[in-house]
Amino acid sequence: MSGINSAQGSVPSVAPQALQSSTTAASANHYKNTTDEGLTFLLGTNFNKLADPNRPGVITRESLAKLAYFSGTGRDDQGISDLARAVLEKPGLFEKLDGYGKHKQDGEITQESLRAFEAKENGRFSSMSDKDLAYHFFDNFNDFRYVDPSATLDRPFAELTVGRLEKFVSSNRGSLEEKKFVRELLGRPELLEQLGLSGRRAPVTRESVEKALPNINP
Repeated sequence: MSGINSAQGSVPSVAPQALQSSTTAASANHYKNTTDEGLTFLLGTNFNKLADPNRPGVITRESLAKLAYFSGTGRDDQGISDLARAVLEKPGLFEKLDGYGKHKQDGEITQESLRAFEAKENGRFSSMSDKDLAYHFFDNFNDFRYVDPSATLDRPFAELTVGRLEKFVSSNRGSLEEKKFVRELLGRPELLEQLGLSGRRAPVTRESVEKALPNINP
């Protein structure tokens, strides 16, 4: 059991000090209304940026607090700060995630914890084969073509990338079932590569996915 965290989830003393030095901590947080599942997914995709530098491989309340209440100068820094703050301020989320994995309620979130939580939350998609998941992706391809709200043309992308799928998960668009599917898909790197989704920017179309289907491992 880590001595850093209390059962009530109090934020360590570093938070108020950093809060005083931050000019943007009280600014609007675009992750504020993101679901527990969406925040968990974002924790996984940004795990190394959120991990405790003194305890590699784990995220602690202290590591989140240092990021949440301190704003860097870059756009990426602010995004990570907003994410860390949203996780800390989401009632019960840290404790919920800490309840999964091999070591439960030890004040630490590991990648194993996140995978165990997502496997439960992703429901039927967790037990689907790679081939079944690939066919589901093909059949429902157009449902995942996330439209950027800031785009000047309100029309869906013709292509999908890992980055766009990640945006779909954390957006207000799509159903809960659709987001469960995309989280499961993004959690299978070998399948992504077989579909042509290697890296965050490699694009695929519905036609290219169809061509890849016969070569997907069962």
